[in-house]
Amino acid sequence: MNRKQNKIRCIISALLLNFVVHNVCAYDAVIDGIYYNFSGSSATVTYKENYGSNYFSDYSGNITIPESIIWNEEIYSVTSIEKCAFSNCSDLTSVTIPNSVTSIGAVAFQYCSSLKSITIPNSVTFIGADAFDGCTSLSSVTLDCKEIGSWFSYLTSIKEINLGENVTLIGQEAFYGCTGLTSVTMGNSVTVIGLKAFLGCNSLASITIPRSVTTIVEAAFCGCTSLTSINIPNSVTFIGEGAFSSCTGLTSITIPNSVTFIGDNAFSYCI
Repeated sequence: MNRKQNKIRCIISALLLNFVVHNVCAYDAVIDGIYYNFSGSSATVTYKENYGSNYFSDYSGNITIPESIIWNEEIYSVTSIEKCAFSNCSDLTSVTIPNSVTSIGAVAFQYCSSLKSITIPNSVTFIGADAFDGCTSLSSVTLDCKEIGSWFSYLTSIKEINLGENVTLIGQEAFYGCTGLTSVTMGNSVTVIGLKAFLGCNSLASITIPRSVTTIVEAAFCGCTSLTSINIPNSVTFIGEGAFSSCTGLTSITIPNSVTFIGDNAFSYCI
């Protein structure tokens, strides 16, 4: 073999090695079009392939994740959705998540630009960072998990939020900057509306605070300029600093005798 042929062979070998390293199947099995990894008796929904730093799956349309699957005569409970599992699936329109799932990994649905609605059951206790980043068509969100984190902040496409009866805490910056949000339905188990939970939701025209709420934390509704009236129930004892600051559309507000603390500037710039 001459020097030129050897060089060509080395280049081809390097390219093949690169392909093997960077194009790795991520799954143990594919069942009804869904990719899974197995650990013990549990199954995780995953992506199809890993192209180096990029992840690829061919999920599209409406996906229903089952509570359990059978593989090689073994039954596996579907308990999680892995990091990047559905990322960049631009033709995915809806996903049904079963009550067996307890966690959703970071960027799991990132850039699913056709995803219009999603329901997250009360079994989910963890959702990773930027799980729904870039879901520009996501307009309706139904949540029934106990505590809500900052999973949907800055998603301007969201118009409707429905919180189930299992939700007790609307966490810090939960819907911060959701400027398209017009409707929020809260269940009767919510006790705390967290720091900056609805800050800057300037299309939110009305909200009913349930009688279960005891605490409205700092800047919870700051900058909700479309709110015209607020009825605070007599379960509330604490209204934090700047809670309703810059709600410039407010014309009436009812504060019950149950409130024992109102923070500084709670209603500042409310004209």
